[in-house]
Amino acid sequence: MKKIYIIPITIVVLGLIFAGCGKPASSLSPNTVYSGTEASYLINIPSSTPSNYGEIQDLDASTSDVEGEIKINFYGLQGGDIDPTTVNATNVIVTPITTGASANGLTISYDKDLKQIIISGTFSDNAAYKVTLTTGIRTIGNGQIDGNGNGKVDAAPYDNVVFEYYTGSGNSDFYNPNPTYVGTYYPTSNNNSPLPTISLTFSGNPVDTSLLNLNNIELMKEGGNTVTCSILAKGPTYFVITPKDSLDFASIYKVTFKTSQVTDTVNNLPLTWGDYSYEANIPDMSWRFMTMGNSDHNATPFRVSSVSQVANEVKIIFTDTIDVTTFTPERIRLIDPNGTVLPYNLRVGNDKKSIYLSLTNAKESGTYDVYFEQTLKSSHGWELDGNGNGIGGEAGNSHLNIPPDDYDASIYINI
Repeated sequence: MKKIYIIPITIVVLGLIFAGCGKPASSLSPNTVYSGTEASYLINIPSSTPSNYGEIQDLDASTSDVEGEIKINFYGLQGGDIDPTTVNATNVIVTPITTGASANGLTISYDKDLKQIIISGTFSDNAAYKVTLTTGIRTIGNGQIDGNGNGKVDAAPYDNVVFEYYTGSGNSDFYNPNPTYVGTYYPTSNNNSPLPTISLTFSGNPVDTSLLNLNNIELMKEGGNTVTCSILAKGPTYFVITPKDSLDFASIYKVTFKTSQVTDTVNNLPLTWGDYSYEANIPDMSWRFMTMGNSDHNATPFRVSSVSQVANEVKIIFTDTIDVTTFTPERIRLIDPNGTVLPYNLRVGNDKKSIYLSLTNAKESGTYDVYFEQTLKSSHGWELDGNGNGIGGEAGNSHLNIPPDDYDASIYINI
């Protein structure tokens, strides 16, 4: 005989989108990628009937409303069957999307044999609905739902699963259930105005503009103080600020945007940025830019201009005069075709823009590597701009596709 667990609901469900944001004790630790036996305790993203964005079928055509069912289908429950006590109105939330719509007489049942949550009730015609499965749904073995499919326990709202359904013509009210992303950010690179406009744009659902304020964005001079700013404009898809006073010439500044403090207006989901998926503990978004120079302040990016062999030396020319004290063996390496770091003597050219590395310890012809750390400096104090974006000294940010400013060049050496 089938075992079906039924929880009646006697009110219209208009509850919050997410519930159960706490992180209950579990054998699975947050922010850890699991595989093998432990991974089996993660509940895979379920499917549904009707399918996501599908139409709820009317089981009683004699009424003006839609008497229908939604079935949530689980599979691969290797960590144990769904715990029926967690299948309830707190963890399975039905929310009308269409204004004025309702969902009445709802019951939630769990069919142990079919591995299904069954939602039955009376839905308004020509309406859209959202069903949210929260992370409160567990297996008997305390397995947790992995709503974003990243193999980790991220907790709510990141691991909640959201489905959308409609009746009649209600699919016109569907919305994007995914989080909003930072689309663009500015300024970047160098040669920027001392009185710049600092802007972000957002893609996806509209942003809650009441949360866009000067508490969640910061402008700071590198090695200096926070800069006082004012808001120029803000809207559901953009945020623009500017410093109240002109910035210093030829200076590097850092912008930090606290994305976790800003949400959309639809799902109330925090923003994401870069190449992050929707997951817990995404750090603040930061980037750097440099202001233009003037007659008193040099702002020339410090880069490698060329690498070549000259007789029994490797000659490297830079775009600016160098700070010789930073050119130490710990920051410069000459590597032979076998991967051996060679000792060398270094001399500085008369123009102070070039250096020469001796090849007296090179034993064979072939492809050699010359490596410079980003901490090399010009005589004007600029660190090496190895990635060519005009700033220099950057550790890199893979999430914003900004490589580090270390410089690596290959050159064929003839011995």
